[in-house]
Amino acid sequence: MRGHFRYSVWDPLLIISQILAIQAIFYVSLGVWIFLTDTISGYSQSLDQIFLHKAINVKDLHGRCLAGSYLLNSLCW
Repeated sequence: MRGHFRYSVWDPLLIISQILAIQAIFYVSLGVWIFLTDTISGYSQSLDQIFLHKAINVKDLHGRCLAGSYLLNSLCW
């Protein structure tokens, strides 16, 4: 008798929960990196830094810190 390793039924609840879990991990870890770089550089924290792409500007120190946060987040996860 052979055992069955894989479950062959499509489970949409499992797929949706995995997508939500990955998105939650991404945004929480990005928030931690942005908090750390804002604390080190002395800038105030805002949710606009996570959700607005206009905040990433490499011409000033704050924009470079945000870009570094996105880079560190992508390298860690």
